[in-house]
Amino acid sequence: MLVDPDGMFAISLLILIFIAGLLSSSSSFAGNGQLAYAGVPNISDDEKRNMNNNDSGLNPVPALLAGTVILVGSAASVVVELAKASKTSQSARATNAPSWSLGEPPRGNETAQEYATRILDEKYGQGNWKKGANSEYSRIVKRAQRHLGLK
Repeated sequence: MLVDPDGMFAISLLILIFIAGLLSSSSSFAGNGQLAYAGVPNISDDEKRNMNNNDSGLNPVPALLAGTVILVGSAASVVVELAKASKTSQSARATNAPSWSLGEPPRGNETAQEYATRILDEKYGQGNWKKGANSEYSRIVKRAQRHLGLK
């Protein structure tokens, strides 16, 4: 069962997390919040400014941007692997058509029967071939219907 085959939900979720991170980081690092001196009496304005400044030299917004870009990139590169289809039988794949008939493409709106008749007439001459069970005709028709998609 595929929950999010194209990954759009994951990318949308990461974008929302990124926006929420920007909003929260802008309010806590902008210097307008009361960070460390909420209940401290007799603190000067200079000390308040120093407490609000980010003295580490690191700006959290670029780090948040880089982290989000990495997460979005890795989420977009996730490949959803589907289960392989079971191998069909040789008769269903029509593997027993004559090898000399494999390179001949159908013409226009030919049906599988017209296609087989034309190929056999070209090889053996008009009507000099057999129709019936396990004949070249039936094997070419089967391959045309199953492999080439003719009706």
